[in-house]
Amino acid sequence: MRPVRTRLLSTISGLALAAVASSPALAADAVDYVAAPTGIELAPPATSAWVSLEGRYNIHPDSLFDDDGLIGLFLDDFDPSPDDGWGGSIELGVKPAGMEYDFVGRFTYMQSDGRSSFYYAAFPFYAGLEAEIDQKLMLADFEVGRELGVGTRIHAGLRFAHYDASLQGDGFVAFPGTYAFGFVTGDATFTGIGPRIGIEHRFGLTDALSLDLAAAGAAIYGKREVELFGYGYATGYGSASFADAASENEWVLNGEASAGLTYSFSPAASVTAGYRIDYFSDIATDFLTGEAADHYTHGPFVKATFRFGG
Repeated sequence: MRPVRTRLLSTISGLALAAVASSPALAADAVDYVAAPTGIELAPPATSAWVSLEGRYNIHPDSLFDDDGLIGLFLDDFDPSPDDGWGGSIELGVKPAGMEYDFVGRFTYMQSDGRSSFYYAAFPFYAGLEAEIDQKLMLADFEVGRELGVGTRIHAGLRFAHYDASLQGDGFVAFPGTYAFGFVTGDATFTGIGPRIGIEHRFGLTDALSLDLAAAGAAIYGKREVELFGYGYATGYGSASFADAASENEWVLNGEASAGLTYSFSPAASVTAGYRIDYFSDIATDFLTGEAADHYTHGPFVKATFRFGG
């Protein structure tokens, strides 16, 4: 009984294979339904694009005034350097149909300001000191990226950076027979451009939730400039002023990293909440010494992404 069944199955299989091989329509159907090998990225059927809007809260651990703390020893930690600030960015991306690469443009703006004051009053001696520092950082990125097909994207491009900080301060001292006052202003800038590379990876946690990690680094070459001006007057001594300026070309090293949880409402919309760190070496200026200073911030961010086409 078994040999008969075996021969019958062999006959049916042979007829089926012959029918597929001899019929162009059936042969084409067989090829159409072969699954793509795992790990091979297929070209998108149409051009896809996206726009991302991000807002962030920045914490500044560094001092842009009296970094050594010498003045603070006498004036109760007088330091007008910003403690925190805010920022935002907009990103536009496109992946043309039939291409493995995407193209991204991004603009980032960060702003912060700090104030500090000191007053002393013990008759007959009076003194007061106030100062304010404002700083802005603007970044423009262009990058070309590629998906590796395993949740990882690598990218390379250019970063333009412009940093601007200003100082305004004034003070007075009064005691019997003498009154003195003065003010100081300062401005520090850096403008440069350089190469930037980075990597991003997405870990899928559920169908709608993922953990997104990203890191990037840049080497920016440009010019740092600083100008300082001060004026003072004291009864019995007259007035005095000073002015100083410096300019130098230098490399600024930039590193950044972020981690966030992304929830996808649909393939066309998602929101990400996380934490990020940004570091720029020697892009800022210590207004007390005129020397280069680092710009380092960290803090939470929220980003919304909308996708089109694809």
